[in-house]
Amino acid sequence: MTRILVTGATGFIGQKLCAELENNDSSILKAGRRLSKNPNDIYFDLATSNSDLQLSNLGIRTVYHLAGKAHAHSTQENRGEEYHRLNTEGTFRLLQSCKAAGIKRFVFFSTVKVYGEQSGDLKPINETFEPTPETPYGKSKLEAEKLVLNGNFVPEPVVLRLSMVYGNGEDRGNMDRMIRAVQRGMFPPLPEVGNKRSMVHVEDVVQAAMLAANSNKAVGRIFNVTDLQYYSTRKIYNLIRFSLGLPATKFSVPSAILNAAAKCGDTLGFILKREMPLNTTTLNKLMGNAWFDGDSLQETLKYRPKWTFDKWVNSL
Repeated sequence: MTRILVTGATGFIGQKLCAELENNDSSILKAGRRLSKNPNDIYFDLATSNSDLQLSNLGIRTVYHLAGKAHAHSTQENRGEEYHRLNTEGTFRLLQSCKAAGIKRFVFFSTVKVYGEQSGDLKPINETFEPTPETPYGKSKLEAEKLVLNGNFVPEPVVLRLSMVYGNGEDRGNMDRMIRAVQRGMFPPLPEVGNKRSMVHVEDVVQAAMLAANSNKAVGRIFNVTDLQYYSTRKIYNLIRFSLGLPATKFSVPSAILNAAAKCGDTLGFILKREMPLNTTTLNKLMGNAWFDGDSLQETLKYRPKWTFDKWVNSL
């Protein structure tokens, strides 16, 4: 029986992926540094340079690589060495083990952060855009992508660049933080500026990953993963309020006040040596575009997202 290896299996996406694979009667091995009594768990620590992952003679054909250090905020983004060690060097060691074991398909979960802060003002960003990552997280993921695609470790590499992921069970992520802020009345009702942002439901990430693992058309390719919709920040805010049972509001904070508050946040952050909840950078991200073209995945692999953010919110 051919087996499937999943790293990061205990994470938000990993749990959903493993559940779907098990529903399809797949034989799964899970690699991570948190061992359980399950004989199908394999110890592997991305942070340890001498961690030796033996994959030979296990019958593995496909690897889904989710493990790594996720995007963080504030001071954690300055810890570039840690991102490089976990996301780049950890992926390198895993790829070495895969090559030694003769593993063929390797599905790497990357991020749209590799595009940097390109906003896609005129059109959505597709896979032909030149990556220009600005954060240590984005840089570490792009370096890992290059190893996966061009390192000659596995014959069938695939890279998935995920947009913001939402869905039940997500915590500590961007969407979870926004929902909690709206619930506490701490998220300002931003004006509708018609900006466009991309997201994707976790179940559709799983769908995309399984298509990438099972189609020869995916080999050597990079795919943006979205729900094929675009949302303004104000629309997201209104939908969250609806899901929380909060009354609709037509009020919005004027842009001039938001800009002034953001500049105050910049000044306070400089004085206190820590990031404020609202500053110019945060405001620009909230009000700007971050939209990505997911048509390639749809056209090449027949990807059909089952969820939109509207549908998910209405199901809560």
